Amino acid sequence: MRLSDRREAPHDAAFWDRRARHFRGGDAASPYVAGFIGHLRARHGESVLDVGCGSGALALPLARAGHDVVGLDFSAGMLDLLRRQAAGEGLRNVTTIQVAWDDDWRAAGVEVADVVIASRSLDVHDLRAALQKLEAFARRRVCITLPADGILYPQLLAHEAVGRPCVRRGDQATAVNVLRQMGIEPEVGSLEHVSASRYESPEAALESLHRMIAPAGEREERALERYVAAHLVETTGAAGAPEWRQEPQITVRWGFIAWDKPVEAP
Repeated sequence: MRLSDRREAPHDAAFWDRRARHFRGGDAASPYVAGFIGHLRARHGESVLDVGCGSGALALPLARAGHDVVGLDFSAGMLDLLRRQAAGEGLRNVTTIQVAWDDDWRAAGVEVADVVIASRSLDVHDLRAALQKLEAFARRRVCITLPADGILYPQLLAHEAVGRPCVRRGDQATAVNVLRQMGIEPEVGSLEHVSASRYESPEAALESLHRMIAPAGEREERALERYVAAHLVETTGAAGAPEWRQEPQITVRWGFIAWDKPVEAP
């Protein structure tokens, strides 16, 4: 918790609402998505609770595979995008609930699912409370990903753009040890995620990176502007409109942690 307090403030729902228009979930060809689903080991017909589902990176492929998926997120914009993409594909087995980590999930209508996942969404102050919550809403299995080296993408970006030192929080090691204190011996693996940030204009890129990094003073402000000018490449988006991509992309390593619930005696 002390290490978490030393990091930049987490992004709020409004930030992700604005970013939603740059996202398109459900890319099953993504190495990260394919790797997560491969480790997931969901059984045929099992229900899935996707905590921090965003635009549906995992929710949509799992729904296509026949799972009933409930997606939780605190961003209305992300959930709206997920619903629209599911409707466009004719997927009727995707439900969304707008809720945050600290909210009362049961009061919001969240029910227990066979499998609970939290992919790249555990940027929380109280990791123990979050893990206990995931455990409570899972019937059979829980799968999560956390930064393998304790560094999130915005921190790597701040280091690259303005030279700010990274504060390593130790999420993976902390999670494993907390789970052991809870009497759980988890499976531990690894995945890699390459940043794929795209923007509708250089100004939008600067605004987004400004929110991620929050420059401290004139020196960092100018450094960020130089970084944007040097690292944005203009390309053509899926709809044919111009868009800007950050190059070189930054690779983030993720620790995959999973555990099965004990089988209850009949």
